[in-house]
Amino acid sequence: QALQQLVGINTIMYYSTPILRQAFFSGAVSEEERAFVIWLSAPVACGQLVGCIVGMLLIDRVGRRPLVLSSLALCALSLALQGANFWVDHTYCGGELGGADDDALPPSGGGTGGCGAEGGGASGGGVEELPPL
Repeated sequence: QALQQLVGINTIMYYSTPILRQAFFSGAVSEEERAFVIWLSAPVACGQLVGCIVGMLLIDRVGRRPLVLSSLALCALSLALQGANFWVDHTYCGGELGGADDDALPPSGGGTGGCGAEGGGASGGGVEELPPL
């Protein structure tokens, strides 16, 4: 439980809709695009469900310690790649890690990386008040 809190998976799951919206759209988002992004967040939640089921099936065969260590290594790799993405956006694309008008993510993150169409990362509106799926 402590490792889940430290790596921030709950935050990523809660903010998956705004993260996906910023990844696909910049500026104002229509209702149709908003619905599309909400449907895109469903596979994120399904991926977590699949991971839990696989973990339950493997825990008796592999053991708790190897499962936790491999999960922690994959999570660290994922967070390192996400951090590298934010660094590239900030360093090479002029992103401001959240943008001036972006309140969709916590203060520690925001840019989409890969230099958006406008060259400064994507920025969007407010947070959809949706619980994780």
